Amino acid sequence: MSLRIALIAVTLFTVSAIQVRFAHNARPYTMLMFFVICSYGMMLESMRRPSFLSVMGYFLATTLMLYSHPTSIFNLPAQAL
Repeated sequence: MSLRIALIAVTLFTVSAIQVRFAHNARPYTMLMFFVICSYGMMLESMRRPSFLSVMGYFLATTLMLYSHPTSIFNLPAQAL
């Protein structure tokens, strides 16, 4: 009996319009965190072993980070510290 109640609750949660809206609003944050991690990783790699590919990887990851969400601009001063 509790399995049936759980399945009904999951079904109602899945088709809820507000949950779909919240999921669409949260999608850029996952992409932002991925690009922030890539940017920091490529920055550390280019500081450890500077090469053309590591510097270009840093610029590419940072550019994608800036395009993914407006609040990512605050990561640049943090990286400069």
